[in-house]
Amino acid sequence: MTREFLEKLKFPEKTITRIFNNEDVKECSDETLYKHTKENIKGFSEYGFPIKDIIIIINKNPRCLTIKFSSILDVLNYLETLGYDKHKITKMIKLCPKLLERNIESIKKRLKDIETLGYTREEVLKMFGDFSAIEELSLNKLSQMQKDLQTLGYTEEEIHYITVKFSQILTSSFERISSMYEFLKSVNLEKIVLQTPSNVMQSVKKTYARYMYFKEEKEEIITLESTAKIFTSSKRFQNRFGVSDEYLLNKYPYIENRERKINNV
Repeated sequence: MTREFLEKLKFPEKTITRIFNNEDVKECSDETLYKHTKENIKGFSEYGFPIKDIIIIINKNPRCLTIKFSSILDVLNYLETLGYDKHKITKMIKLCPKLLERNIESIKKRLKDIETLGYTREEVLKMFGDFSAIEELSLNKLSQMQKDLQTLGYTEEEIHYITVKFSQILTSSFERISSMYEFLKSVNLEKIVLQTPSNVMQSVKKTYARYMYFKEEKEEIITLESTAKIFTSSKRFQNRFGVSDEYLLNKYPYIENRERKINNV
């Protein structure tokens, strides 16, 4: 019954397979699973989740089909009391479906714990709303990232600003961040991290290749005022400049050119 119901709703086969391979789902009889699946998908839809987002949420966390929707609704309603509207909540759940497994007290405690790292209540709610997956991170990991960022030379105030403005940075690999910072500093662009922290999520290989393209082929040195040229999507970059990232990555490999980058860029 459940499989046929999901197929009728046009769930991809890989998602259906993922659902039935979930250990919690395996423990349910098909009759019980069908009942919960039907009720939960109806509940999500009535709350305001479009079917494409419902499929994404269930694909990420099949276990939510084994939870009574009344419990899920408790979480959704609690998020509303924190000041988030339904549109924001659907985005938060889509990003971090494991929130649906939490009880209200555990979410309250988690947000309170993040405050102990030096953030105000309002800042924590902004960070949680912007990047709900922060709720899954241990306090030790969050605290360690703050300390790691200090080793790059940022002050406590600057780190506070960066992490509030772009909380996703707290989940990034420090190796990735430090590698990007090393390159940006070598070309006097490290301040871009303060201006637009999200730029550190772009790979340093792509950033370097694009920088070298402008330097060597366009005879243009990228400055803080023109960094939008190198920090953009691959599609927009190719449409605007007529060259693909694949071509540039092959022509200007970051690792092989590390010495030239540091000494000559």
